[in-house]
Amino acid sequence: MEEIKSIEIHPDIWHLLSFATSEKNINQEYKSYIRSPARKLHGYFIGGESMGCIGIEFINQRAV
Repeated sequence: MEEIKSIEIHPDIWHLLSFATSEKNINQEYKSYIRSPARKLHGYFIGGESMGCIGIEFINQRAV
């Protein structure tokens, strides 16, 4: 797993996020993960291919 920090959404990540939210919300949600220190987006890659992603929101900032 590695943190996804790219400003632009890779098409594979777009596709994966479409399973979690409606397509009209993907840009907004992705930007929120990139900009917010309380949210992180991690991807799982095999051989350079995106296999999955998970978004994490830290509720208690003291735990970060």
